Amino acid sequence: MKCQNLNRKGGKFDTLNTKTAFKCSQMFEWDEYFTIDMVATKESVWEFMVTPNEWHVWDTDIKSVKFHEPIDKNNLEDKGGRLFMANGREFDFVVKGLKTNSYFQYITNHPGATAHWYWKIEPSSSNVESVAFTMGVRWEGYAALLYKTLLRSTVVVALETCSKNLKVLAEK
Repeated sequence: MKCQNLNRKGGKFDTLNTKTAFKCSQMFEWDEYFTIDMVATKESVWEFMVTPNEWHVWDTDIKSVKFHEPIDKNNLEDKGGRLFMANGREFDFVVKGLKTNSYFQYITNHPGATAHWYWKIEPSSSNVESVAFTMGVRWEGYAALLYKTLLRSTVVVALETCSKNLKVLAEK
């Protein structure tokens, strides 16, 4: 992907080099996340990630999840469905980029941006019997900064609340 320099030379826009283009594309990204330690195993936390029909128990923004086809929790990659939110909105989604016991992501498309909702499970630096759980969302696209302006305060609270809810369940 290339960005164009807004300075005209000889009636044409100058094309910037790859390094500058990378920096340019970052202007259209917003990544927000919350990390919390849990006294739990990676496997037990992962079980919550691969049980989408139970996400609503700890993710207060989700009312229900419906997949387009029957699912196997051991084979969710590229599976799509519909999220029904507590506020009445609905979004199509697709699961992408799974790494068993460490990374789960689903993607939703919005006007002008794509949201990558992700969960990471990593060893905790504070305790051998703990994991560091990160819940986040990375917005990409020309409207990402608009979404940041409109949604940041709500997203920050939601990420923290959902992570703390999951912590309570995972530590039982």
